[in-house]
Amino acid sequence: MKTTNNPYKIEHVSDFGMAYYQVVRKRDEAILYANGNIDNIASFILDEGIDVAGFDAVPEFASNHVF
Repeated sequence: MKTTNNPYKIEHVSDFGMAYYQVVRKRDEAILYANGNIDNIASFILDEGIDVAGFDAVPEFASNHVF
């Protein structure tokens, strides 16, 4: 997979035994969306058009065949 110069990143966060994913805008580290379900994160990316701008290769998406 190629890496793009994307303004967004996906983070996997684990806090007090709870794990979730969040979509973060790189320039100001703003959390745009957070959810424990990778399919919901994928839906958010598609609905907001983030995928059109391109995003960094995310192993969680590849392994779950979301895209």
